[in-house]
This record gives sequence, C-alpha cells and structure tokens, in this order.
Amino acid sequence: MNDYQRQEAIDFLCIITEVDPDHIEEYDDISLEAWLGELGYAWKADAGIFGAWVPYEPPPLFAPVAAHADCGDFGPLFEAAD
Repeated sequence: MNDYQRQEAIDFLCIITEVDPDHIEEYDDISLEAWLGELGYAWKADAGIFGAWVPYEPPPLFAPVAAHADCGDFGPLFEAAD
C-alpha cells in the first residue's frame, strides 16, 4: 500500500465508521486493507483520478442473507414449564 492508498483508506474509514481518526492511523497497512475488505471494499487502481476504495463486484460470498421462517416450533427453549 502506498502513501496515497493509506491516506484514502484512513479518510474513507473516517467517513463510513465512527472510529476516531487518531485510532485508525495506528493500524498498519495490512490491517487497514483487511478492515476495508471486511466491510466489502477493495482498492481499484483505475477508479477516480489515482484510484479509490470501491465496493466488491460481486459482493463477497460471506455477505449476510435474510431468510424467512414460517415455522412456529422453536424447540424446547420456549416450551411451557410444568
């Protein structure tokens, strides 16, 4: 990660999180890249003027998926006590 990528990562994390900028600056390059990766962003060199952090295309496989449950039986945890 070069200096420009690092500063863009710090600035972007300040925008999308509520973490103090001074705390973000304490992380090394690998940690910043992993943090942004966990949030679904990757560095794209041909985005913007000098490159930018952009959302994954397609979204990562571990993205949460909502599923509807029609079942009313939630097991013994909610059974009536004798």
